[in-house]
Amino acid sequence: MRKTIVGMLFGILAISAQVSAQSKISGSVTDSKNKPLLAITVSLLNAKDSSLEKADVTDATGKYEIAINKGGDYLLKLSAVGYETKYSKNYTLTEGQTTNADAIAIGEVSKNLQGVTVVSKKPMIEVKA
Repeated sequence: MRKTIVGMLFGILAISAQVSAQSKISGSVTDSKNKPLLAITVSLLNAKDSSLEKADVTDATGKYEIAINKGGDYLLKLSAVGYETKYSKNYTLTEGQTTNADAIAIGEVSKNLQGVTVVSKKPMIEVKA
């Protein structure tokens, strides 16, 4: 019984040490009129090869927070349908610390359709009730 309790305590300490060593980056996203944007995908990319490390989506206030288990050099990619894709500057994340990214404003992208053609065919058999 005593060994079980000691083992459980050791496991809890190991997990809490791992969680406390996480690096975090947080920030906010606004539109060109400085209004917060909801549901913008914020991707944390490795600065060396632009590989995806982790991603998050902004909340109703335009804020995001991404936690990662290792420090290093990263950059942010912001994207959403109807908005331009934007990249941030490089950030160096240190284990166990939170980095506040600069607020990023992204503009809308609008594309006009040239025209839409709707085509329909009359069925060969009509059913009358």
